[in-house]
Amino acid sequence: MIHGIYLGLFFAFINGFMPHDVPLAIFTLSQNQDQIALTIKMEYEDANEVLQLEDSEFSTVIFEQLINTTSTFEFDGIPAKIQVQEVKMEGEHVRIIANINPTDYCQKIAITSTLLNSIPNHSNIIQLRLGQEDRDFRMHKSRTRIEIAL
Repeated sequence: MIHGIYLGLFFAFINGFMPHDVPLAIFTLSQNQDQIALTIKMEYEDANEVLQLEDSEFSTVIFEQLINTTSTFEFDGIPAKIQVQEVKMEGEHVRIIANINPTDYCQKIAITSTLLNSIPNHSNIIQLRLGQEDRDFRMHKSRTRIEIAL
């Protein structure tokens, strides 16, 4: 019983003083009928640190600008425009739902992203869910571009 109390206090102490969140944004690319859907989930705190806006100022226009200035998606060398459809607050997270211009079958996707890289130890996780592809990639300050052969 006493050991359980000490163990509980130890974990409470560790959780109170050690950060447990990993700064990251998750990009999920998936097929959505004739378009490619892009969903980005990030910590509200991280988005606010970069944008320095009030909650009421978070909008599809602001996030579309942010994404299009910090990230590029190329399909067979042709850049695609990101069109943000919706921005949702989900607890401590922001979920951005976007579409990428319709594309024909492509053989290579190149992604460049510096989104939130000003935050120490930040990573962008790219989840590719297109056709038969089900792959994940980690991007960070030292790895801002990936090329994926399909």
